[in-house]
Amino acid sequence: MKRVSLAVAVVVLLAASCGSGEIATTGTVAPDPSTPPDGGAQLAALATARQLWTAAPADYTVSVGTETLAVRGGEVVSLSSAEATTIDDVFGTIERSIRAGAVVDVEYDEDLGFPTRLVIDLDGDGTADVDLTLRDLEAMPVVRTLEQLLDARALWAAQGLETYRYIFRADCTCPDGGTFDVEVRDGRVTRFLPLDEAAATSLLTPTSIATAFDDLEEWFTDSADLIDEGILAVDVRMDPELGYPRWFHVEADAIDGGPFDGPFTIVVTIDLVLPYVPIADDPGGGTTTSADGRALRQARARWEQAALQDYRYLFELHCECPLARAGPFEITVRGGEFWSSIGPLDGSGPVPDTVMIDDLFEAIAISVDAGIDVEVSYDDTWGYPRRALIDTEAVAVDGGLAFSISEFERIDKLGFLSGTVVAGPQCPVQQHPPQPGCEAKPVVDAAIIITGDSLGGVPVPFKTDRNGGFFIALEPGDYVVTAQPLPEYLGTPQPVTVTVRAGVEEKIGLYYDTGIR
Repeated sequence: MKRVSLAVAVVVLLAASCGSGEIATTGTVAPDPSTPPDGGAQLAALATARQLWTAAPADYTVSVGTETLAVRGGEVVSLSSAEATTIDDVFGTIERSIRAGAVVDVEYDEDLGFPTRLVIDLDGDGTADVDLTLRDLEAMPVVRTLEQLLDARALWAAQGLETYRYIFRADCTCPDGGTFDVEVRDGRVTRFLPLDEAAATSLLTPTSIATAFDDLEEWFTDSADLIDEGILAVDVRMDPELGYPRWFHVEADAIDGGPFDGPFTIVVTIDLVLPYVPIADDPGGGTTTSADGRALRQARARWEQAALQDYRYLFELHCECPLARAGPFEITVRGGEFWSSIGPLDGSGPVPDTVMIDDLFEAIAISVDAGIDVEVSYDDTWGYPRRALIDTEAVAVDGGLAFSISEFERIDKLGFLSGTVVAGPQCPVQQHPPQPGCEAKPVVDAAIIITGDSLGGVPVPFKTDRNGGFFIALEPGDYVVTAQPLPEYLGTPQPVTVTVRAGVEEKIGLYYDTGIR
């Protein structure tokens, strides 16, 4: 859909955006001698920026170098002259580059969190392999006047929707916020379900979209009075097709009689669930009757209804136990069946037994049925569990068990490249076939680089797995696969040129010469 691989560095990069000059420190995330080798400080800064961006709208336009990128619903819909990926892809590139030990210099927008400036030195030679600037981000139509608001309201009224569902997400610099699944019938909120821990304790009460319009009209009509009451600013952006307020940002001082003592900001995102699917009632006599159980059933139904057959994601497992940490792993599913696992991408932790999404749903269901506290957040589009924390004090693990799924991506239209990297000969005298013990041996952690026009000039680095193999999904096109020299071998494999076709797996082999004669 957007990325070439979850384990590699892919960025929103046009040919005109690639730089070859020396890296200039931006200062926002400057190298820190105290930062651990895994880039802990940079990963923390990235996580903060990502959290801001997740509250931002999915529809936006942004200038990338000299080009203009348009994204709607998370998908690239137009670009003035070249192919590119989304801001979410840039975040993935930053994380993978940091974890791979590349020199990463990045600035983030203070309000929305997206990276405004990115420089990556993949091999640490002081030369910028990626030099990227993002600016002038416009996130959906902005409402600045009462007339614009009334026009949007008229567009919403023309939809004739009195019964609908929406996912309400609020991120607040206050003890509040959370994600809700809201149902409106005949213009009145009939149910709202908390979908995360923050929502379960939140003071917020989601309203109908009509009421949200009423509140916004009050702001545009009586803004002076609201400023006196502590509201400092309201930024509203409308859904371009349906007209409803899909995203708004409020800045406020301490409001008299309000629930918060100090200034705060809150960003709200409203995403309609279309077509409308009623929130299911609890089945009679069922065992999963808690809010966790309801959210589980709704998410599982979304996942099963999607019936995805080809996709991939990063899976990571955590617990305060001897297992400690496993992953992240890049899991690929083809034809609805497990296909491959690459990782751990950071070289730590054992391979977990449970990685398929259906298995994770089952683990959550078993925990809920057993009365074990489970905190889960589900993906609003596909329903899969994005993260889960299971209170395992009642079972044989101390401190809790958690897993997360990130960088989920459909790969229906991609092609596949797999290969095996071996070293030989292993004996002075070779026979055909080789005698036992003289077979070529797999090369583990061999550094491989893929280049190709569809990558926008950005090389894709990764390492072979414990079997000396690799598997990667790529956009259709021509690529060159190059193995990097290893000091223990006299000969390095020759670069291999391969054409990747949509829906087809191409297989190649690379051979290191041991020098044994």
